[in-house]
Amino acid sequence: YEWLEQPENLLSLRKFPNAMRATTHYNSDTVVTQGYEWEKLPEGSLVVDVAGGIGNLTMALAGTHKHLRYVVQDRPAVIKAAFDVSSGH
Repeated sequence: YEWLEQPENLLSLRKFPNAMRATTHYNSDTVVTQGYEWEKLPEGSLVVDVAGGIGNLTMALAGTHKHLRYVVQDRPAVIKAAFDVSSGH
């Protein structure tokens, strides 16, 4: 990932979140939302998505299991890309 953050690779860094989204598209929402007994976790339990990218899978999970709290963790450059994607940049 450090390679992506080098100035000469910024175009690749900007494309990376979309590439990750494409690789996780095939039924991944179903796998994440139904692959664990999320409904059995107590109200307000915290789910941390480490290396969660721009949060696609976490958003699918949050849409299905609203009784939980969520945090997406990733490197600072990825967090910035997530905000750029969500704001349309």
